[in-house]
Amino acid sequence: AKFFDILDRTGRSEHARLLATHILCMCQDVINSKAWKYELSRGCSFYTNLNTVEIVCGLDALADGIRIALAIDDGQMAALLQRNARNAICFIQWMQDQVPFNSPAGYGGLGYGGVRVLEQRLDVTGHAI
Repeated sequence: AKFFDILDRTGRSEHARLLATHILCMCQDVINSKAWKYELSRGCSFYTNLNTVEIVCGLDALADGIRIALAIDDGQMAALLQRNARNAICFIQWMQDQVPFNSPAGYGGLGYGGVRVLEQRLDVTGHAI
């Protein structure tokens, strides 16, 4: 999305438009994937089938797509991407809440490494549970 901004600001509107089309097409591929279309959109009962990494990376792409859709005044695409982004955020919150608050390790779901690792990184294993 930063490259889109640079192209747009420097008067390369044709290149910016082509880049926007490409990015929005990739976002459409994300939300049309099996995980996003048939599992994430169906809610909590399907969350255990999802890979955390796939959803988090897809959400990152959608954030750029939303910004670009708004920049080119494509309100319909922005609304579609925003709805899917909200679904992803609900999943991420659910996933992080699967480890109890009083757990000695792992609370929050996205741990950190170091000399002594006391928790499993859910983002590395790619699974919510």
